[in-house]
Amino acid sequence: MLASGCGGVESPSQMVNQVKDRASAVARQANLTAIDAAISTYQLDHDQQVPTDINQLLTYLGGKIPVDPLGGTYYIVVKNGAASAAVR
Repeated sequence: MLASGCGGVESPSQMVNQVKDRASAVARQANLTAIDAAISTYQLDHDQQVPTDINQLLTYLGGKIPVDPLGGTYYIVVKNGAASAAVR
C-alpha cells in the first residue's frame, strides 16, 4: 500500500478511483468549455442571438452533444441576456 497525502494509507484501487474521478472532472470541464465556445460561435453566426436550447449547437459540436462522464446532462443557462454551458 502507498501513503496518501493526508498521512493515511490508500490501496491501489482507491488510488485508481481517485484518478478516474479527477479525469472525469477534467473531461466534464473540457466539455463545458467546448459548449461555451459553441455558444460564442453560434452567436457570431446568428447576429448575436443567444441560443436557448443546447440542440441549437449541434452543428458547432460535431453533430452531437457531448456525454457527461459523470452522468449529468449538459444544457444552456441564459442569465441577463448571456448564455453559458451548465450541467445538472
